[in-house]
Order: sequence, then structure tokens, then C-alpha cells
Amino acid sequence: MNLLSVDTSTEACSAALLSGGDIIERYEVAPQQHAKLVLPMIDRLMSEAELVPAQLDAVIFGRGPGSFTGVRIATALAQGIAMSVDCPVVGVSSLTAIAQGIYRTTQQRHCLALIDARMNQVYKGAYTVADESTGESVMQLVGEEAVLDPQQVRLPTGTTAAHWIAAGSGFQAYHDVLSDLIEEGLSGHAETVYPSARDILLIGKPDFESGLGVDAALAKPVYLRDNVALTEAQRNARNA
Repeated sequence: MNLLSVDTSTEACSAALLSGGDIIERYEVAPQQHAKLVLPMIDRLMSEAELVPAQLDAVIFGRGPGSFTGVRIATALAQGIAMSVDCPVVGVSSLTAIAQGIYRTTQQRHCLALIDARMNQVYKGAYTVADESTGESVMQLVGEEAVLDPQQVRLPTGTTAAHWIAAGSGFQAYHDVLSDLIEEGLSGHAETVYPSARDILLIGKPDFESGLGVDAALAKPVYLRDNVALTEAQRNARNA
């Protein structure tokens, strides 16, 4: 199985390739450089694995939420590659990828993932690995993903704060506000964590194997928020 994944939804730009059971990745934190970096990353991965695009079984991409421009770059790139070789695509949440990265590197089973949404808001998702004894190793969403004011962020009801870790650029950007609401009792918080193509691949692979890949033309970004900028009246109301 040969799977390519890309993520450009935040300040980090990355591409990963699964081939022969091994995953190789290129990853760089380079704000506003994604369009320049991501194609050379993919070319190097394909060359290293001695593959050509026609050998890909699917393309997995970070569908957002995140930077509007970055999410569009990953979506369009996945569509272009998949259409050229007639393979399906799988979209993966950027928030889930943050949580997956925390689980992969720390084995922390409960993660509150937060991405800075600008305009004094955050993209938020809560994730957990329900039952490791079953071999399940992909973070699952608890409730819904949302875009919220930092003051509105809460842990899922019925959970114990001490079981959770907070991660992502949203936590760093609004640390003071979030500390008052959720930091006390958390088992900890991570330094700034961005989604990575490796984790996008790990999440999307089971979906592809379950037949959840779609035609490239159906690939869609997920913004959670349709408004790119607040109107003057909205800014004044928020400041008030």
C-alpha cells in the first residue's frame, strides 16, 4: 500500500509517505511558505521511496480547520495529484492530527486540541483513545469541533480535568484566558504543537482501508467559520 499525505493548515508544512510499511516525512515550520515548500517535499519523498504518482493508492490531506489559505493549498494539491492518477482522497481534521501527535509521542489518551483561529477565537476539539486493549490507536472526537471565544472553551462534560492535556497554537495564543478556565486540574499542556502529515496519514489510513475514500472532485476543506474577517461593527461589538 502506498499512501501520500499532506498538511499545510497551520504554520507547519509537511508531507508524509507510507510505502512498504514504513512512513517517511518532511516537516518544517515555515509560515506563509507552504506553496513553495510542499511540492519539493513530495518530490523528495517519492524519489526516496522510488515511487511514481501512478503507484499511489490514495492521497490523504489535512482538511482544516486552520489557515484559510493553507487549508485550500492542501485540498487543491490532494485533488490535483489524485485526479492525475485516478485515486481517492481522504480528508482528516487538523485538530485530530494534533491530538494524534500527542498520543503518538506521549501516550496521553485525552487531548484538548486548540488552534489559533485569529480574531480572538480558537478552533477546538476534544479527543480520546477509548480502549487501547482493542488495538485502537486513533484519537476519536468527543462531541463536536467548534470555533469559539477562548472564554467559551470547556472540557467535555462528565470528564475529569486531571485526565486531559491541552495542546496547540490556540492554547499558547490565549494561555492567560484559558488558564483561568481549564489549566487548573489538567494533567499538563504541551508546547506549541502543530498538525503533521505523519499523523494525518495515521488517522486517514484506517478510513481508506474501510472504503471511506472519495473521488478527488469531492474533496472539501473544513473551515468551521465562513467569515474570513470581522466587519467593523462586529469588531466594535466584540471589543465592547
